[in-house]
Amino acid sequence: MRSRLALILILAVFTRAHAEPEPLPASAWTEDLWIGLDDHPERQGSDAPSFRDAHWIATQKNVHQSPKGPSVLGTAFSLPRNTPIESARLIITADDRFEIAINDHIITGGGNWRYAELHDLSAFLHEGRNTLRVRVTNDNPGPAGLLLRLDIKLASGETHTITSGEGWTIGADDHDWQTAGRGEPDAFVIASWGGQPWQDGVRLPPALAMKPPAYLRHEFTLDKPVKSATLHVADLGFADVHINGNRITDRFVSEWTDYNKRVYSRTYDAFPEFLSNDDELFWGNYNKGRNAISITLADGWYSGYLGYGHGREHYGKSPRVAAILELTHTDGTTTTITTGKDWKGSTGPIRAADMFMGETIDNTITTTSGIHSHWPDDVAHPHLGKGYDGDLSRVKFNDVYFGSTNPYFDDSDWLPVSVGLPESRPIVEPSPTVPIDAFHEFTPVSITEPTPGVYIADFGQNFAGVVRLTVFGKTGQCITVRHGERLNPDGTLYTDNLRFAKATDTFICRGDEEETFEPRFTFHGFQYAEFTGLPRKPMRSDITGIAIGSLTPRVGSFDCSSELLNQLASNVYWTQRANFISVPTDCPQRDERLGWMGDAQVYIRTAGLVCDVHAFMRKWLVDVIDATDANGNPPKFAPVIQADGGGDGGPAWADAATIVPWALYEMYSDTDILARQYDNMKGYVDFQTARATDDRLPPANFHAFGDWLDVQDPTPKQIIFMAYWAESTRIVANSAKILGKSDDAENYAKLRDEIIEAFNSSYIDGNGRIDGDSQTAYVLALRYGLVSGKRYDQAAQRLIELIEERDWHLSTGFIGTKDLMLVLAQIGRNDVAYRLIMNTTYPSWGFTIEHGATSIWERWDGWTPDNGFQSVGMNSFAHYSFGAVYQWMVENIGGIQLVEPGYSSFRIAPTPGGGLTHATVGLDTQHGHIGSHWEIDSGTITMRVEVPTGTTCTVIIPTSRPDSIVIEGWPPIDSNEWTVGPGRYTITASLDHDSQ
Repeated sequence: MRSRLALILILAVFTRAHAEPEPLPASAWTEDLWIGLDDHPERQGSDAPSFRDAHWIATQKNVHQSPKGPSVLGTAFSLPRNTPIESARLIITADDRFEIAINDHIITGGGNWRYAELHDLSAFLHEGRNTLRVRVTNDNPGPAGLLLRLDIKLASGETHTITSGEGWTIGADDHDWQTAGRGEPDAFVIASWGGQPWQDGVRLPPALAMKPPAYLRHEFTLDKPVKSATLHVADLGFADVHINGNRITDRFVSEWTDYNKRVYSRTYDAFPEFLSNDDELFWGNYNKGRNAISITLADGWYSGYLGYGHGREHYGKSPRVAAILELTHTDGTTTTITTGKDWKGSTGPIRAADMFMGETIDNTITTTSGIHSHWPDDVAHPHLGKGYDGDLSRVKFNDVYFGSTNPYFDDSDWLPVSVGLPESRPIVEPSPTVPIDAFHEFTPVSITEPTPGVYIADFGQNFAGVVRLTVFGKTGQCITVRHGERLNPDGTLYTDNLRFAKATDTFICRGDEEETFEPRFTFHGFQYAEFTGLPRKPMRSDITGIAIGSLTPRVGSFDCSSELLNQLASNVYWTQRANFISVPTDCPQRDERLGWMGDAQVYIRTAGLVCDVHAFMRKWLVDVIDATDANGNPPKFAPVIQADGGGDGGPAWADAATIVPWALYEMYSDTDILARQYDNMKGYVDFQTARATDDRLPPANFHAFGDWLDVQDPTPKQIIFMAYWAESTRIVANSAKILGKSDDAENYAKLRDEIIEAFNSSYIDGNGRIDGDSQTAYVLALRYGLVSGKRYDQAAQRLIELIEERDWHLSTGFIGTKDLMLVLAQIGRNDVAYRLIMNTTYPSWGFTIEHGATSIWERWDGWTPDNGFQSVGMNSFAHYSFGAVYQWMVENIGGIQLVEPGYSSFRIAPTPGGGLTHATVGLDTQHGHIGSHWEIDSGTITMRVEVPTGTTCTVIIPTSRPDSIVIEGWPPIDSNEWTVGPGRYTITASLDHDSQ
């Protein structure tokens, strides 16, 4: 015990002595370090998928009269014996959705007939007779049908093709639907591909098939103990680095960038705090003699699927990784190991990996063959200790990387790696932002079986991540995991809103032991996971949901007496975490996941009240600069992708280029961000000014998204153009003043005045009505200072009238919603704001929560009792834009309001209302924790305020009777405003009647 304690103390001292590893300069990343695996046969391209010779088939001759519900179609075919299957590619679609069973086992499913899907069936077919069954579910009465083509290639070169058409039969829809019955009637052939009623409505997947990740490795010899080790990694793709079997890297190493311009490196302490055995203290993770460094390299953002239906390989088709391992020995000498031409590569158990499509792990394919004869008896195995004799029966293969990540592996049949950068040649910079990794685990709250053999785990929370599954299966047993945000009315998984994304992980068991599968190179947005192919109903302990995201520290907290608002705050948090993965994306589940500018600018203040997003958003603003065109016009989203190019962002979207830097300056007192972004900010305002008329009005033609997803209350795009042009101009003027650019400050302030004058003369009538007469039109005019005096009062009054006309409901979209609540506070009508936020009828935040929302929906009507799900073309259930209301919650329920940058000065001015009896709101700032708590009892409000070191706070107590104010330990005050320095304070006062 004493020696063990001494060992722990030595380790603790040694650990504390470690300095943070220093990143490398760009010059260190020479082209000969970049390696990949271009020439492996399994990483070559494939022919374009096609439904050639396939026909739509159905169980009804008149498909227009097909009833709602499931139907089963099947066929059988034989494959030659003693001939391995090289590939089996299925392209399939079904109206409306489908499940596939091969040889009596349900393997996968899909939805949305407009998007054909590709599936690899090679693991499920065998020599001799095979059966293929498809269960087609028609969600509503009307056309229902199946269209598919299966292309099989054998190792001999022989090919077989199975298409839907003549010879298919109609099966029974029962608990054994996946098993062929006797005497089944023939299916009806309805039309050839492209025929009625579906015509050419099916979108084919791109020709670019997913390729298995590359397994890259290198061995090196050490003859001295290691004192410290630093690993530097940069990747064009997703890299996973192991040293002697131990993972070193985060979930995703590099960030998503425009890889044509830059890529980020990360630096890791590669001397883990554990011992191989007691007598090798300062060897740590390293062996005397042979050591191995291995990298698994997947496509990632570099060459994987990106955007909405735009395919793959936007930046290049050949993923690359570069790594530099710096070892310092106990005698002070150093050893450097780098990637390069002496490395070898192959493929392995991970057969496919893509963010949109999912990951396939085949544990029957191992990289362990070399361990048998090459591991020396006198060397301690890093996992099995000394005396390991090469007997693999002692090895548990839960870690599919076991073999090739360790030394003494026989890689003699592996190929030489590809060296150099055949496509992008970005500069390499140290990562400026937080890493991406797992940060939370969920256990399912329930597991259901909506159809026989199909199990659905409900995690109770919509999040972004993957599922870890532990199973005891047979050799070759295939388990499919599909992911979705909602359930269909019959309890099955809803996936139609995923569009082209498959969001499907496939696990193939090695068998005869317990195995744990966890995808490494993908993530999905989901609350529900569907499992098919399991040997039995899983237990809750078999399944774990793993949340993945950028590790932005949580800084905000919210709790109050309303469970509705507490759930809303939770929904905001989880939606942000699901979408802040390298860039602020719109959604984590469908085939899009882009860094939309408009979403980011309406949400930036809330983002900083939820998590510390300083480094995260600073990185993204570099993407914005990289994506801005030569005219100074920012794009719709950043980074841009090759298929789209970014285009004209348009008003409220392009304005993220000014609004986000200004928000970072105010939230984090970051003057440097203004200096770095200033030319980009100024360039955008100059672009807007150049294309506007001489009268300071919008051009005749310009792109605009408008008030996206408003509730039948459109706002003219000219109003949005003017409001945001004025606001961006104000920001540039203020930024110029802060940066000492006095001429710019004066010129842009004058320009803003001219814009406001033009707005008033062109878009407001004599009665104060603004063009469009929408809620958002008045919100923007009030929020961005476009009206003053009498017109300000008229706009405020008209806004309230419009809300009342809709029975005290909002009608705003992405642009108007956040500012609506802030404007209601601004004009002294938080009573109306409370009515809106406490609503539980459509459209409202409460409506979504009443119908099961655990995250923020993209649309107010993503699902309604009357209409079910909205259009599958755009219906995310994890979309943070409407979550911007959290800013109002913090600033008005909690009362925490920024006054000076970085919260060096702030207010705590809560406005109780909405029937709330207490609230506790917190915010961790660079100065420390700001706390605001209040509770109401018998007409008295008690406040507890926490003010951090180095700040001043003005407390505004919600009472009109200063004589009732009692501050614990302080003399009486004669006003309900009280400015105080650091400390904790308790205040009581008589509450105004209208706040109770």
